[in-house]
Amino acid sequence: MSDSVDPNNLVTLAHVAKEFGYNPEHLRQVAVTGRLKAWFISETVWLTTRDLLQQYIQSRRPAGRKPGSTTRPRTRKSRASRR
Repeated sequence: MSDSVDPNNLVTLAHVAKEFGYNPEHLRQVAVTGRLKAWFISETVWLTTRDLLQQYIQSRRPAGRKPGSTTRPRTRKSRASRR
């Protein structure tokens, strides 16, 4: 494990998945691809920290949109399509 990670802050992917509302299998796949820093401990156990998960979540957020925003900008219809 990296020297910059405190072992006391490590939690299982299953635990943080439940806490943050993610599917544990999704987080495992993200860890396998390297987009989430996590450590494979045994056949079914992966460890990460809440801070590392927060970094992953922030990296996924589209720039310029507020968290939780699902609205799209309005587009103007041409006059022909309004008829």
